[in-house]
Amino acid sequence: MRIDIKAKRVELSAQEFATFRPGPGAGAGGAPWRAEAGRQWHETMRKVAEAEGQGWQFERTIACEVAALGWTIAITGRADQWLETADEVRIREIKTISLKLPRKPEFLVGRFAHHFLQLAAYCHAARLASGAREVKGELIFIDPADGTRQPVALPRSAEADLLTQAETLAAHAENRRASHARLLNLPDRLPFKEPRPEWLQCCADLDQAGLDSPTRLLVAPTGFGKTSAALRHGLGLLRGGRAGRLLYLTGKGTGQTQVLTELRRLARSNELRAVLLRPRSEHEIEGITDDPEQIRRNWANAKIDPQHLLEEAADLRRVREIGRIAGVPPWDITKAMLGHADVVICDYNYVFSPRNRAALETVPGWDIHDTVLIVDEAHNLPDRAAECLSLRDEEQAAADFAFTLTRFRAPEAWCQTAQMCADFLHRLPKADAISPDDRIEAMAIA
Repeated sequence: MRIDIKAKRVELSAQEFATFRPGPGAGAGGAPWRAEAGRQWHETMRKVAEAEGQGWQFERTIACEVAALGWTIAITGRADQWLETADEVRIREIKTISLKLPRKPEFLVGRFAHHFLQLAAYCHAARLASGAREVKGELIFIDPADGTRQPVALPRSAEADLLTQAETLAAHAENRRASHARLLNLPDRLPFKEPRPEWLQCCADLDQAGLDSPTRLLVAPTGFGKTSAALRHGLGLLRGGRAGRLLYLTGKGTGQTQVLTELRRLARSNELRAVLLRPRSEHEIEGITDDPEQIRRNWANAKIDPQHLLEEAADLRRVREIGRIAGVPPWDITKAMLGHADVVICDYNYVFSPRNRAALETVPGWDIHDTVLIVDEAHNLPDRAAECLSLRDEEQAAADFAFTLTRFRAPEAWCQTAQMCADFLHRLPKADAISPDDRIEAMAIA
């Protein structure tokens, strides 16, 4: 998603448009295996459509604009299947879901509203381009477990739902515009009563380097004040309108707390909204419902306001307390706060680990082009990045997995391969690195 504040224009994909949802469940991501299952079924349904011999087009590129609350929402995407005749345009979207089918159409419309919003965007683009021809949209739901298919027509409320979603997105963009305007008035404070001349010179050099290059490196001895200098430089970029958010990475929990302390010397919580993003495991509370509809009801009943929580500088303890009382997962509250935060302080993992980066990338309205990135203790980054991108497997875990597959009567090929993996790990000699032959065998088993 790209938000152009000056032009009051938002550019995003049809999927981003459809899944945009501030509040509970904001920024939810999908598992990689689901994406692969969907890709395979898309290919299967493509072959079915080709066999019909009606001239279906596939992955048809679409683009349209929707005006809402003074903003222009520009949507682009690819429709799965597209058929044009002299009288009508038919559009199909293929979606795999982890539910047994068939289900009542009204249930599917309510449960998977985002899928219908995506289809509605494609149909809206078709209406703008096709003139007087009738446009029909259809979602084909597939249960990948047994291949059951159920077509559901686009509901009559689709156009109204599309406009409502556009207004929701425009309201978020307006909030970001207001946030940018507020940052322009951010006070320029010094973290020390009497800063050393060399520290002031460092700050001036950083500002000058920022004019010459998008990337800069600050090296100074311990105790120099690198954190405060980097933060002051980053806040200067926010104040100057060159960015709308600051992302500060550091590798230790105690270090993150210290960064937040340094930040509050430069800007108060009512002037600058900051979140210290701790691991998801630290948010978990036993007994909290995981039903999305119930969570949304609990959220509404508790009147949870992420912006207010940011202004009062709510920490993880406060978020956990609110979640426990309201019956809302604390992680959902933190994710909603991220969408309104000016500064996010977190671990390297949230940028460099494929398993964790979705926590930020899926935040509604997150835009890396509008973000300043500060990496603290950068000499630790190579090892941490290597750790994030490395895989680990242990003999006992592999043996347990093979046993579980056998116990639950998984396909024989799965059981045999899992046992091969466990046997391979068992016979590996202790060494700093595996031999070329063992590497080839490991790849073959994988």
